[in-house]
Amino acid sequence: MLRICIVGTPPKAEQYYQVFKEIAEVVAIVENDFDYARKFVETYHLPVYPTYRDALREVNFDATLVLVPPTLRYRVLQEIISDGRHALVDAPITDNLETAIRICNLAEYQGVLLSVAHLKRFNPAVLKAKELLEAGETGRLLSIHSTILTPGRFPDALDAFAPEELDVFRFIAGVDIGRISVIVAQYGRIATASVHFINDVAGVMHLGCQSATSIEEVFINCEAASLLVDYKTQDVFKVLSVYSDVDRELELPEELKKEKYEIQKENPVKLIARNFVDALTKGVRPLITGYESVRAMEAYLAARHSANTGALVRLR
Repeated sequence: MLRICIVGTPPKAEQYYQVFKEIAEVVAIVENDFDYARKFVETYHLPVYPTYRDALREVNFDATLVLVPPTLRYRVLQEIISDGRHALVDAPITDNLETAIRICNLAEYQGVLLSVAHLKRFNPAVLKAKELLEAGETGRLLSIHSTILTPGRFPDALDAFAPEELDVFRFIAGVDIGRISVIVAQYGRIATASVHFINDVAGVMHLGCQSATSIEEVFINCEAASLLVDYKTQDVFKVLSVYSDVDRELELPEELKKEKYEIQKENPVKLIARNFVDALTKGVRPLITGYESVRAMEAYLAARHSANTGALVRLR
């Protein structure tokens, strides 16, 4: 069984521990905060060490889950990967593009797996939509339209939502973003991004916080049938226009027909853990590698630059 060490124990660590313990063996925790450390010792009876090196001296393990703050991830991942251990890291890989690329290059050189936990990509509804697109059930992809509105009082809508949303856009389109333009309003509480992919697919993101409405969905516009994905409920709908000859003769407006797909709803954290373990034990392709996560980071930084300057930013 794969042996896992968890480095850093913010509240997410307990959630990851609960899913990892079903499919792997969690053998150590690395945390120097006394209260967090004591909780894991007393509640889960796991050994806790102040540093990664301390854990490695006492316990042997195959892979590491890294949950320390982004500013600390470069140093921690560099040590782990240089030691030949596989790593699953919470997104983003590090706090800047240069060090993130260095970590990806190091993982490739060492021949270890570096996977990144992008929660929205592992949403079962997003995975189902991608499956339908690849199966050809919807026809050619034309555009992607995302709406994220939340009552949450985030200081900046683009910072709060764009990193994950741009990763979903790239995942759905299956290609890189060529250029991006962003307009912000309401002191950053509203952001609208226009995205153009290198295969001529178009995308629009409308992001807002401090809203009276809570909406988290993406509409995938295709030639034969479109898809509506609800992030919150994990539902996927096929959307078709119904317009008969009689309707046309009577000049009646066309109706939209929504068909709901049956999918298995799951906690994305569980899918992240399972994909990581299966990639190492069964040869399953990791859903997102370090380099793919870097592409999403590049897109977000381009969006941030466009929002700050008002310029159209070209990536490819």
